[in-house]
Amino acid sequence: MVTELRFDWFGVPQAISRTRVFDEEEDDVKQAEAAKAVDSIPAYVERCNLFVILAPELFHRDTGMICNSTSWQLRGWCISELLCQQLSNKPDTTIITLHSARHAELNSWQIDWDAVSQSHFTEDRLMVSELVRKSVAMKIQHESQTGSLAYFRYLVTGQFKLARSSGELSQRQLSDLNEEPRKEHQLHAVILDFQRETSSMPGLLCAVLSGDVQMIRTLVESMADVNLRCYNLEKICRQPSGHTPLMIAARWKQDPAVLQTLIELRADLTAGSRFGSQVAHWVQLPGQVQVLAAAKDLESMGCFRHPPLVSVACWAGPDTVAEMIAKRSDFGSLSAATKLFGSLEGITPLGADRSIANARGDLPVMLASAQGHQAVVDELMSF
Repeated sequence: MVTELRFDWFGVPQAISRTRVFDEEEDDVKQAEAAKAVDSIPAYVERCNLFVILAPELFHRDTGMICNSTSWQLRGWCISELLCQQLSNKPDTTIITLHSARHAELNSWQIDWDAVSQSHFTEDRLMVSELVRKSVAMKIQHESQTGSLAYFRYLVTGQFKLARSSGELSQRQLSDLNEEPRKEHQLHAVILDFQRETSSMPGLLCAVLSGDVQMIRTLVESMADVNLRCYNLEKICRQPSGHTPLMIAARWKQDPAVLQTLIELRADLTAGSRFGSQVAHWVQLPGQVQVLAAAKDLESMGCFRHPPLVSVACWAGPDTVAEMIAKRSDFGSLSAATKLFGSLEGITPLGADRSIANARGDLPVMLASAQGHQAVVDELMSF
């Protein structure tokens, strides 16, 4: 049995050396060779049996900053390889993250279409964006021939969101790119009876995930159910079952205008999931908080076992939590979770003790790091 390992740390040569000066002809050759190496990344990922992220928690020798799986996910080239793994045609796209010699984690993350635009680059953002764009296009072509219609629609809406979030396409190009998903939505509006819609990726959800406010209005006015319960999305996009389009829009970091449109079309702000969570538990952006607060008192939203603020602090950033507090969202009882998740950058710590471990032995800083909240880690290490 032959085992081959490909390390991305030295797997792709740099187009131009940072320390040498090449003549124009030599530079052209190196640019061409680097482009070939970059274009081969999806093929390498497609053929690999295991995708392993080696990200132990260490301090950077030069900057002193913590390097771990969270910082890995913020690096542009790393996130491009992650997206290639998620978009591959392999039956198993599980990701293995090695945090230490004794701590390994199996993940099957949902695709973050904003990952490239939010990643850190010294340069090469355009090159990475093009690489991911090609990977998405190939995946769509594959699914259109052999995959499910629901997953195909999900990829098409993601393609549009990816292009729009990159900020590198003109309005005309975006309109051209949106032509196909718009045709899909219009086909739904004309042919299907939305009162009997049984697809796991109905037209309204496609419009929500692509951020198409105009199409959302068109579909709801054509009798699409704005409070439709969406099911069977776990395998498609890791989306919990039973959520409404409004809840999904919040969870998927859609522009606040999408939430505003759904609310204007009488989306139910108090609709709960099968576990009792409401849209206020899933907000990801400060603008989403502002839209909800303008429509309803946040203190009255939260029949769940804990207030929205505690849930939001688990997966949203410090700005969103600060906006929740500014809008007088209820803290609830000062449980251990509230104390931990309340210790965010820019917010007065609520008494979390970083030396207290839970029953399994996890320290707060370990839990914060595992959730990817670097701001929480920094704050906990400060007191």
